[in-house]
This record gives sequence, C-alpha cells and structure tokens, in this order.
Amino acid sequence: MAVAGILIPATAAHAQLLGGSLCISAPPSATLGSAPAGSPTLSGSLGSVKVTDTRTLGLGWTATVSSTSFTGAGLSVIPNSSVTYVSGVATATSGVVTPVPGDPLGVTLEAQKTAFSASVGALGGTVTWNPTIRVALPTDALVGSYTGTITHSVS
Repeated sequence: MAVAGILIPATAAHAQLLGGSLCISAPPSATLGSAPAGSPTLSGSLGSVKVTDTRTLGLGWTATVSSTSFTGAGLSVIPNSSVTYVSGVATATSGVVTPVPGDPLGVTLEAQKTAFSASVGALGGTVTWNPTIRVALPTDALVGSYTGTITHSVS
C-alpha cells in the first residue's frame, strides 16, 4: 500500500502601491508524488515562487508561507505541523536586491513562517526560489490522495 500523490493548490497576490507594486506568484498547483507504505516522508518541489517589487522607494519585503492540514483517504488527516517548507536559496534575482532565505534547512508550517525576505534598491527587483515541501507521513496514514493548501503572501 502507498500514500498517493499530494496536491497543493497555490496562490498569487498582487498589491498596487504608490510608486509601484509588490507581487508574489507561485505555481497554481503542485503534486509531490507518492510514497510506498511505511515511508517516513514524502517530498517534492513546489515550483518557482517569485516576488516582484517595482516600488521606487528602495523598501524591503518579507514573504510568508502557511499551510492547511492535508486531508484525504476517508477522514484521514496529516496535520500542518507535519509539513516542512525548505526555502533553499534564491534561484534567480534581478535589480539591486539582497535575498535572505527564511530558513534554508526548513520550518514546519503549524503557523505562518517567513519564506524569504529581501532588501531592495531604489529601482526595485525580483527574487525567485524553488522551495521543497516535505510531509512527515503518519504510520497509520490511509492509502489515497491527500490535498492541502500552501499559501504565500508578501508585505
């Protein structure tokens, strides 16, 4: 028996601000794959997350991430405290930015956490990263598909 793929619908946000805008985008969904019965974890790439800052004030930003619990297979639930977000390092930048990963080794998402932050020069810039999502699988997890939502925001 195996735990089937985990689907993660993602979100995007955009705020028009005086002197430019601050936007975050993530893939519309991601599938982490499947794991054989008895596997302790399932992990996979969420896909590229990108913050675009076109403000001309030279402000910085902080991107946060949160997760719901993952539900599926009858009433089986994998709690969000079993979901780890590994931001990794910036995979691309533009403009004058100094990106800082929230925690490149990973944080559990039982509460909202910092995914990435950056100081940004006067002409704005972008930062892209490709986080890994690790899900600790309960030993009593039922076979089937599980779905949860990972939400990014930026301010």
